Amino acid sequence: MNLRIEEYLKLKKEEKDSKQQSKSQDSGRVSTEPPQDYEEVIQKFEGDVRKHIRIEQQMKIHSDNLQQKLEDKEKEYNQLYDKNKRMKEDHQREMKMLNLLISK
Repeated sequence: MNLRIEEYLKLKKEEKDSKQQSKSQDSGRVSTEPPQDYEEVIQKFEGDVRKHIRIEQQMKIHSDNLQQKLEDKEKEYNQLYDKNKRMKEDHQREMKMLNLLISK
C-alpha cells in the first residue's frame, strides 16, 4: 500500500511538472494574433480615417464649386464694368455733341 501512495504521488508530481513546463513554453511563444482590444482600436482608427477622407473630399468639392462661382462672378463683374465704361464714354460723347449743338 505504501508503494501505491508513492506511485500516486510520483504521478501527481509529474503531472504538475508537465503542466508547469507547458505553461512556460506557452508564455515563451509570441502570439501572431493581436489582442482583441488592439484590433477594435485599429478598426475604430480606420473608420475615423475613412470618415476624415470622405469629409476632406466633400470639402474639396465644395471649395472647387466656390472657386468656380467666384470666377464666374469676376467674369460677370468685368463684363458689366466694360459695358458701364462704354456707356459712360458714349454718354460723354453725346454730351459733347449736344454742347456743340447748343453752343452754335
